[in-house]
Amino acid sequence: MFGEAEIVVPAELAGLHEKYSGEEGRRWIAGLPIMAASSMDRWQLAIDGQVASGAVALIIPVVRRDGSKAVLKLQPVDDETGGEPAALRTWAGQGAVRLLEHDPGSGAMLLERLDASRDLIDNGR
Repeated sequence: MFGEAEIVVPAELAGLHEKYSGEEGRRWIAGLPIMAASSMDRWQLAIDGQVASGAVALIIPVVRRDGSKAVLKLQPVDDETGGEPAALRTWAGQGAVRLLEHDPGSGAMLLERLDASRDLIDNGR
């Protein structure tokens, strides 16, 4: 159902945030399920696959109300990640995924979900 999210944060992601950010990292991880639910509700998303993570981000494959597939990326906003939305807007899908939505307050980004049908080099043309 759209807007409902039951998110389990991978232990590896929680461990990395605790290791590198201590109490601040634990607080951020604890808030992830609420942040995910808020983003999913705001952008009318439904989970469409297994939740994954990178070194700092929670990655949730989603489907939009119109049926298109996307990825919800949640990561703390800091010196390393803060410029990512602006860079993705600048690249506009040329050599990178397209930024579909961005919430500056939380840093949440809704990104194009790639598959074999789109080549990043030719921008899908």
